[in-house]
Amino acid sequence: MRDLLNAIVLTTSVYKSTQADDGDGTFRHVAHRNGGLQNASPGAHRLIPEATNKMTKASPCIIDCDPGIDDTLAILHAMGSPKVDVKAITLTYGNTNINNVTKNLFTILHVLGKEVNAERLASLPKGPNRDRLEHIRTKKPVISVGATKPLVAEVNYGEDFHGPDGLGKMHMNDPDLAPTDWAECLGLLNPEGLGKELDEAAGKMHSERLYTLSKKLAHDEILNQLAEAEPKTITLIALGPMTNLALAYEKDPITFARCKQVISMGGCIDIPGNVSPTSEFNYHACPHSVHKMLQATATKDAERAITLYILPTDVTHQVSLESTTFRKYVTPLETPLSKFSTLLMGFLFDLLAERLHYTAMNLHDPLCIGFFIDLEHESDLAQVGWRIEERDIRIETEGHLTRGMLVSDRRKRSTKAAPGAPSRAQAVLKADPQRYITSMFYDIWGMSDDLTRIAIVNSDKCKPKKCRQECKKSCPVVKMGKMCIEVSPASKIAFISEDLCIGCGICVKRCPFGAIHIINLPTNLEKEVTHRYSANSFKLHRLPVPRPGQVLGLVGTNGIGKSTALKILAGKLKPNLGRFDNAPDWQDILKHFRGSELQNYFTKILEDNLKAIIKPQYVDHLPKAVSGKVGDLLEAKQELENRQQMIDHLDLKEILMREVGQLSGGELQRFAISIVCIQKADIYMFDEPSSYLDVKQRLNAAKTIRSLLKPTCFVIVVEHDLSVLDYLSDFICVLYGVPSVYGVVTLPFSVREGINIFLDGKVPTENLRFREESLTFRLAETADELQDMQNHRRYKYPEMSKTMGDFKLNVKPGQFTDSEIIVMLGENGTGKTTFIRLLAGILKPDGDQHVPELNVSYKPQKIAPKFQGTVRMLFLKKIKAAFMHPQFNTDVLKPLQTEPIIDQEVGNLSGGELQRVAICLALGCPADIYLIDEPSAYLDSEQRIIAAKVIKRFILHAKKTAFIVEHDFIMATYLADRVVVYDGTPSVEATANSPQSLLTGMNKFLSSLEITFRRDPTNYRPRINKMDSVKDKEQKASGNYFFLED
Repeated sequence: MRDLLNAIVLTTSVYKSTQADDGDGTFRHVAHRNGGLQNASPGAHRLIPEATNKMTKASPCIIDCDPGIDDTLAILHAMGSPKVDVKAITLTYGNTNINNVTKNLFTILHVLGKEVNAERLASLPKGPNRDRLEHIRTKKPVISVGATKPLVAEVNYGEDFHGPDGLGKMHMNDPDLAPTDWAECLGLLNPEGLGKELDEAAGKMHSERLYTLSKKLAHDEILNQLAEAEPKTITLIALGPMTNLALAYEKDPITFARCKQVISMGGCIDIPGNVSPTSEFNYHACPHSVHKMLQATATKDAERAITLYILPTDVTHQVSLESTTFRKYVTPLETPLSKFSTLLMGFLFDLLAERLHYTAMNLHDPLCIGFFIDLEHESDLAQVGWRIEERDIRIETEGHLTRGMLVSDRRKRSTKAAPGAPSRAQAVLKADPQRYITSMFYDIWGMSDDLTRIAIVNSDKCKPKKCRQECKKSCPVVKMGKMCIEVSPASKIAFISEDLCIGCGICVKRCPFGAIHIINLPTNLEKEVTHRYSANSFKLHRLPVPRPGQVLGLVGTNGIGKSTALKILAGKLKPNLGRFDNAPDWQDILKHFRGSELQNYFTKILEDNLKAIIKPQYVDHLPKAVSGKVGDLLEAKQELENRQQMIDHLDLKEILMREVGQLSGGELQRFAISIVCIQKADIYMFDEPSSYLDVKQRLNAAKTIRSLLKPTCFVIVVEHDLSVLDYLSDFICVLYGVPSVYGVVTLPFSVREGINIFLDGKVPTENLRFREESLTFRLAETADELQDMQNHRRYKYPEMSKTMGDFKLNVKPGQFTDSEIIVMLGENGTGKTTFIRLLAGILKPDGDQHVPELNVSYKPQKIAPKFQGTVRMLFLKKIKAAFMHPQFNTDVLKPLQTEPIIDQEVGNLSGGELQRVAICLALGCPADIYLIDEPSAYLDSEQRIIAAKVIKRFILHAKKTAFIVEHDFIMATYLADRVVVYDGTPSVEATANSPQSLLTGMNKFLSSLEITFRRDPTNYRPRINKMDSVKDKEQKASGNYFFLED
């Protein structure tokens, strides 16, 4: 079976199907459980195993339903679960009419038959999935049709939600979806017409029938099943109106009371209804049947009393399935059942998105199956997330506005009872949604259980001396006597055994410092581990494969393993293949990479035939390691005859006589690149070479790096500016995973395909989606938008100048409007930050010009963490109103991922974390103008795009203005409504031109750089044309340096 890829709900239980003679000549399935159910999701979906491995017999039930969309999932779950023995499925009106629900049920069983046959023909399924298919094949529930209308009043269908056919218009869109002879089974509606010919006709539906047909109406079949079974063994599960159950109870209450319990999905107690302000559909459809069932819970005649569990929408609303999760993991399976499920669920997901703007569906009916399984097989329901209260619940049967409304009497027993007969219903009020979704994904779609587990303990966050070892005390494996988690107050850090861990996720939730991550991956990745630093630490899978004479670009988020991969390829770090406690020798390493290009690569490194040089990521650390004048250091390191060429290309002439400790960030970056380029090597590696550089300098650096290419040398570049990476690289490897937890390197792709895969969030060659949302860029540049801005301009600033030392900035007059973002384009040292400080009122112009006095929020270029305290304390002090506002949390704080760092000390934050906090602080201050200087600094590619979207959405919704300095071209073009272009000589004199349209301003700016851009047709990102390419020459000839294609 297919591996379920990382971050999804799975099980690792192994079920062995056997058959046991019940003594009556029939065989029922018995399942042996050899392990616990486990999760493979970042959300820690879980099922807790039993303490002992004991035989678990499938529990019998009768499902009374009106197959619509969520009923379908419930039926599929029950049929696929080894813990459920479906004795019968009885049908009632509800979501649609009785003809449609009958057709729908036979369609569901027909698809299940196709699933069994397809899996059997494809290959012999392994392990649990083989047993799952065996359970489906051999259950053969009895099918019976029942009520066509309520006990009282007119019938109302739920077609508005489930579609006219009850299955999301599937039969309307695909008339051949149902089995060809299904219509013959409509004879079920006329019991007197049933005979052997109907039973034979039903057998034609598929090669192996998954059911038997009943000659009885539903309520009679229910009584028949209960009469034949041992008392208190069969559970009745009502997923629609309870009309069939009420008819059965009314006809023979003593036989009906032989049922073990009734589980009903319906009603609402403390939340609004879905068909009226006070009632849920199932109970609104036939309230009189609910009334009969409630009365039966409190009858004084023990022979007639029943136990009734009600799952109202109060609890079913707690369990939802995200459309992205479903489409990410189920749709790609391409089995008959997954294709059917995708069409079915797609209708509902689209409907919910269109009508309610929801991205998930509530699992109303399926949750009843999950509750039934736990009710039968778990000794402590509270331990596995359920909360049940016995309540006196009544239902309104006649009210015009209150029909179907549940009334729960919460008063103390000593209080005078409410009018009428009381009930003793068991109200299910809380569930563990992650736990249920886990079992549902496995039982319905047969997700593979081939997993390897990664347990990560953050050494900075884990503080055993300051906690009560909650992780260890709450671990169910530890409670079973196995040392899954080892920690004591004297420990420096907790240790989690990945072999013993069952992935329940309890420790993740209980850790007060958020120091634990449990992630499950497909087992095939375990064979491709390249390096792991220590126990419970980051793990890197695979390596990028460099090619001689070409530039390999690496793209991925921070903390995903790019720098680790560089160190390994440079020979600075010996890969341990995950065996950190017993490192392999080079012979084992070469054997691991046998047959790949990396085998020859590492062989050459071992033989000292390859010399590697790395340009480090953090150039601001260079002054601590190197001292001396720039010119002297270049001369000392020179091994190639290109020193003067590097000085010219990278504009180093002015800093040759300066000490390294006196250089700015951009100067340090150019110096570091030049030091690498003047040395003789076989492997050149550049880690983030564009940091601190302006657009012109980035392009010059890219040209310089490409000038190193020779047929025998390797060049590898890690870069977050996607336009520079696109321009620089010949091919791309994408790294995906969970930052600081694990990283996976993809196979090489072409430059365009590789970057588009990263933005799309899906690797087609691995059929894997590693990000739920694709990242696209649509640039605002239409005549209507420009005209709209003309009509709403509100602010002006005058012509002015500012002299600072030897530098003079001239500012031409301009104007701006609300809901507008103006991006400033220019080289470093042309006064962009000075202009921002003039607008903010921090600096005064040389003359007496009046700058409008407006409330300004300013994010500076350089961020110094001076605040003493946590991020939460900083937000409460600086932006308390915004921090407490739900909209700001949704639009800004959550997308910028501040939750994981909210309780960390500000002084301990990394550069990227500080940048995200600074953006939140700037946007959280009430202001007329937001001045944001280089918001992309220290952010990785994904974070830059998210930050750009956050800023743009915030400015648009808040109806404010933003001036932004940005050198990342993709981020700048995405943000900009208009641009201010800077001319002049850096550090001498420059002019800030008046704001221009994006197209005009970009054309002017790019013409000065002599480069042209085009737009990618897939995601609209700007791409630099190769110098002197056909496209480059065409656009330069036409004057369209920045060309926006349709």
